[in-house]
Amino acid sequence: MRRLMRRMRRWFRPRGGPAILMYHRIAMPEVDPWGLAVPPERFAEQLEILRKHRTILSMESFVGRLQSGDLPCDALALKFDDGYIDNLLRAKPILEAVGVPATVFVTTGLIGSDEEFWWDQLARMILLRKEAIATTLTLDKDCLQIELPPIDPELEPRPGWRAWEEPVTAREDAYKRIWSALWDRAPESRKAALVQLSQVFGGTQSRPEDLPMGVEDVPRLVSDWISVGAHSRFHRPLVSLPPAARLEEMVRSREEAEALSASPVTGFAYPHGASNPETEDMARRAGYRWACTVNEQTIDQRRVGLHSLPRISVGHWSGEALLAKLRTIRG
Repeated sequence: MRRLMRRMRRWFRPRGGPAILMYHRIAMPEVDPWGLAVPPERFAEQLEILRKHRTILSMESFVGRLQSGDLPCDALALKFDDGYIDNLLRAKPILEAVGVPATVFVTTGLIGSDEEFWWDQLARMILLRKEAIATTLTLDKDCLQIELPPIDPELEPRPGWRAWEEPVTAREDAYKRIWSALWDRAPESRKAALVQLSQVFGGTQSRPEDLPMGVEDVPRLVSDWISVGAHSRFHRPLVSLPPAARLEEMVRSREEAEALSASPVTGFAYPHGASNPETEDMARRAGYRWACTVNEQTIDQRRVGLHSLPRISVGHWSGEALLAKLRTIRG
């Protein structure tokens, strides 16, 4: 009977649990194929709802209580990936106004750049260009044919389209193909490809709020509510790198994040969430107390490793919808 009761408790226990929420941008870009942006008003609404119904902790407190075995079942921690300037200009004031902590993971080799993150550059060139295009993109020894008809203003751009969905238009298909060809390339190869594309598609007029933070912005970001983590140097999937280069990327990213923020950096977020046991062990050796993947799960306190913490990506949802989503996810 006791065994049956234990099984029934497992079967019918409430869903949800402790979770780490992943944000990227607090903004409203023209196109957002990876669903990275949450508008400021929506973000403020989400925080108000979460603050009323969940226990929100800093990442350091979250990890500490996970280690000690007393992490509340309703605990949440918030993190931002990449290091967009809007994290400072828009997210920070909202977080501090409601008293919610967060950690911003910066891509240290791109801090201070006067160009958009490459995936945003690509989206603006491909999805917003109106004219027909026929060209060949050369990537190292590979060639990628691109043929696009004139944009159909009745169909595109589709602001709600996401890159994990089936493409409907030729531009959406081209974006997915080119993104897939670029995501694991070396920075210099990726840069050369974007230069080629800009010569064909024309340069894109980015807004200042679409850029990474400047070197002087990172220390301004740090406060009693905001801490900084590392997110690699150039946002390449680490599992695609040789072991020595992988370890160096993590070590240098931590050192650079500490220099930029003038504060200790103990957490790491794997670019694109790509990790494996070898990479997780390297994160430990690189001096990180904990590291995050992007598995859409809550925290299973019995099994989770500190260097493979799952995160839940947050979209342009109402606060109530976000709360409902958290109730449906299980570790």
